Amino acid sequence: MIGIDTLVASAETDAGNWDEAGLPVEVIEAAAKAGVLGLDRTTDCRGLGLNAAELGSVAERLGAVCTSLRSLLTVQGMVNAAVDRWGTAEQRARWLPALTTGELLAGFAATETG
Repeated sequence: MIGIDTLVASAETDAGNWDEAGLPVEVIEAAAKAGVLGLDRTTDCRGLGLNAAELGSVAERLGAVCTSLRSLLTVQGMVNAAVDRWGTAEQRARWLPALTTGELLAGFAATETG
């Protein structure tokens, strides 16, 4: 299994290109295999079960070398958290494992009133 250290090492040399052109599919797949897309989800959801401090540490490490990787972690994590908190049991069972493992990638949009 590829680790977060391997992602960081790759990002140190390629982050500029990734931030300009977008993350290559193979990098997203590597992030998924490393558990980045479900760091704080429970193992029942196929996540790693990290606590908030551990999640923050990984986000800091990734963000220090690559904004795009940190953004991937952040958006996927926000959607996972929303489904976990406000989804029905059926929605959690259906969506969380797929989001956590990278089978599905999340999108997030926010708007202001008006």
